[in-house]
Amino acid sequence: KILTPATAALKAAEAPALSAIAPLRPGVNVGRIVHNAADLLPHQGILENFVHHNPYMAFETMPFKSAMEHVGRLENVMSPGERAFHLTSIDPRKRSNEALAELCQVFLDRGAAKWTSEDRDMGFLHFFASLEGCGYAFWRKHARVMAKHILVELEEDPSASETIAQRILLQNLEAFGASPEQYTDTLRAMMQELPGWAGMFHRMESTPHERPDQTLVRLIDYAAVQSILSRSSIENLARQSGWDRSTPLGPWLNQAPTMREVTEENSTALHPSAIAYMDQSYERREALEAEFTHALLEAMGNQPPQPKPDGRPSLQVYTCIDDREGSFRRYIEAADPQGNETYGVAGFFGVQIKYRPLDGRDEMILAPEGASPTMTLVEQDLKTCKSQRERSSLYHRRRRFLARIMHGWESASFSPVGSLALACAAPLSVGRLLTMGLMPNLYRLLKWNMIHAFVPKAENDFHLPVPPEEAAVLMSKVIQSEQFSPIVVIFGHGAQSSNNPFASAYNCGACGGREGGPNARFMARLANDRAVRGYLSRNHGIHIPDDTWFIGGLHNTTADTVEYYDLDHIPATHAAMWKEAESTIGQALKLNALERCSKFLLASHVKTPDDALDHVKMRANDYAEVRPELNHATNAAVVIGRRDLTKGCFEDRRVFMPSYDPAMDDDRGTKLEGVLAPALIVCSGINLEYLFSTVNGIGTKAPLNVVGNIGVLQGTTGDLRPGLPSQMTEMHTPIRALYIVDAPVARVESVLGRRPDLAKLVRNSWVLLYVRDPVTNTFFEQDNGAYVPITAAKAEKVAKARATNEMFLEQKVHGSDLTRRENMIYMTAVSVMIASCGGLSYMFAADALN
Repeated sequence: KILTPATAALKAAEAPALSAIAPLRPGVNVGRIVHNAADLLPHQGILENFVHHNPYMAFETMPFKSAMEHVGRLENVMSPGERAFHLTSIDPRKRSNEALAELCQVFLDRGAAKWTSEDRDMGFLHFFASLEGCGYAFWRKHARVMAKHILVELEEDPSASETIAQRILLQNLEAFGASPEQYTDTLRAMMQELPGWAGMFHRMESTPHERPDQTLVRLIDYAAVQSILSRSSIENLARQSGWDRSTPLGPWLNQAPTMREVTEENSTALHPSAIAYMDQSYERREALEAEFTHALLEAMGNQPPQPKPDGRPSLQVYTCIDDREGSFRRYIEAADPQGNETYGVAGFFGVQIKYRPLDGRDEMILAPEGASPTMTLVEQDLKTCKSQRERSSLYHRRRRFLARIMHGWESASFSPVGSLALACAAPLSVGRLLTMGLMPNLYRLLKWNMIHAFVPKAENDFHLPVPPEEAAVLMSKVIQSEQFSPIVVIFGHGAQSSNNPFASAYNCGACGGREGGPNARFMARLANDRAVRGYLSRNHGIHIPDDTWFIGGLHNTTADTVEYYDLDHIPATHAAMWKEAESTIGQALKLNALERCSKFLLASHVKTPDDALDHVKMRANDYAEVRPELNHATNAAVVIGRRDLTKGCFEDRRVFMPSYDPAMDDDRGTKLEGVLAPALIVCSGINLEYLFSTVNGIGTKAPLNVVGNIGVLQGTTGDLRPGLPSQMTEMHTPIRALYIVDAPVARVESVLGRRPDLAKLVRNSWVLLYVRDPVTNTFFEQDNGAYVPITAAKAEKVAKARATNEMFLEQKVHGSDLTRRENMIYMTAVSVMIASCGGLSYMFAADALN
């Protein structure tokens, strides 16, 4: 490279012992090196897009066991910083990683900071270089010199940023003594020092809509900056340890091994939770998987399902396939075993949409992650009469006014003068804090009553964004029944919780971590449309009676409440039937809450359904509650088939239950593909994230702090923490999901044969697959593409297996004992504090007053 006069002068004046940025060597593809080194990085989205996924999805093309061994080998490669630590017993990574993390927090901020950094559109490399000269830390001398070189070159050619980053990274890899064959392993080990931040750069580069506005995010820039800071810290430490600066750094580092020594102590990671610790051992995984498989197969049995009763059902309810909906469905069915039917469908209900709500929130995607919907559902004001127009106008005016008040209050709290003014409202603030902490249900009730009194609810509607014929095609893939009840309720689901950075993880994974209510409302509207029904009947053989009415709704799985849509559209002829259906669903919610409370170790006082409903609402509203619900903890299986196969079984909220009737499908498995695809992709992602987070999670949720509206930190600085906190996994048993499909083997193979994205999960044993033949009622175990019938020996094991409702008896007893001990310690500590305070007051209060 020919240096410009400015660069040459800089080199001569300020960095006589440091070379300028070296040119790229021919034949070295730095972009490929970075891409390959990113395979271990987490792919977790920003907080508002948190969707459960397999943390090791890059290795799904490998058999599960081989992939875990391969990951273990990759994770044992030592970074240059760790090798320097090995040589000197002083860790150079602490200061370099802290400096890098602070830069990342500011650069990737999505609105949490009160001041927005400038020039983020020029990339992270320029951002680093423009700030590096502001400090004087001795160990960062090399970093400051490199920053000046970067600024000079970018001034000459602003478009060369990516090339400069590649040159810097390659130059530093060589300086660390890495051979070309070691480039990828060395860079991977470096990025694993801060996998959360490196993963967020990688995620934002591949998912542009998650980036901050006007910000250029590239992983190569991150890697280049990290290599500069790492080299600066290592060289400073090496000089203190006797390294001669006139000699290359690589030979000094190469005195240390490149692979971490595996010992018995660091080969096994046990979850810190003490509730389900007995089953949270990775070494016991296969035994636990066999135990659960036998228990579930025994519960299902090999008998043909009971024939459906004659006559029309009285109530049908469609919910998401979510494991948390299983108990809710069970109680609806129990209210009228002969008349009530429930079905499980992936929570976007076959309609991938962009949703633009009336309340001014940004447009969002309600579909599985990675989908690109073509339909946009736009909520609009109802302005058919003067009163509706006035109400709509008042709604928008007062919402804007309320938003200005809230923004002004927040802004004042960050202003010296404003803070003094707000001090006048101290009694109000203290009262608010006390109510939030001691009476969360009352606080939420008062808050929303005041808001609704001030901001009237605006009626809204939407136009169908899809032609009737296309809508009929979508519905034909979702409807699982041949007969229809007069009332059919479709529930999407979401979760309400307070002060919870992982709120999206409690929502519908099939809707991209958002509530599925709009999808349910949209599907109900399609099903009620006469033109759509006509196409369903003519083109798909699905005949919906004229007296059947569909109602959309949203099930709040945390508070166990429901919200219904478009109730004013229900025909008067259905009023009595709807009242009865509403009562049935309301009672099911209470019973469902009572069952949930049996797993909450601090809910032993709850004895009745009404008390249980109050308790779960309190947990949802409590700002101090770290466990608003247990979410997908204990998930273990996915049963794809007719509800009759599992009806009456107590699945203990451990089973995802997609509905599928093999008699309504063709030999190609057209309907089966529509059910199996979301069930495999979404449910396996949930299961595998829980598995790996249980054995290697991020720790307790209590000290987590939200940073930049993108992720969480433990404390105030450091790495982003990908994965799930212990409060979401402490009750979980880390086993792979057991899939049972009620369909002929040939049909299942037909689907897997044309869907390699599904086949790799099954063939490589990331999930366990059993197929139940609907004619012979025989179970077949899938093993690398072969289907082996359950043998007599295995049948004996099934007979000896524990029932599914006994799976967590030991853990519950242990957890209860632990709770009692913790309460005793807590009360003792409080008593000591009160006694010490009272004793001091008694001894010294009189003198102090005098």
